[in-house]
Amino acid sequence: MTKKTAPLDLHEALSQVPAEDMPIDRWARSDVLEKAITFHKNNGGMSQPQQVVATATVFLDFISGESK
Repeated sequence: MTKKTAPLDLHEALSQVPAEDMPIDRWARSDVLEKAITFHKNNGGMSQPQQVVATATVFLDFISGESK
């Protein structure tokens, strides 16, 4: 059985995705967060909200060309 967690507030999650030195518009951050949520759902929904935000940060770094 899985634990039920509090629903993820979209505005709170968007504020946790860091904005880098270059200004990243709100649409790009929102799009990255939606992709992270879709990734979370496709993988069975077993991630915590903090993990979804961390995934969104990785996606944002990749899209902005800062991947390692």
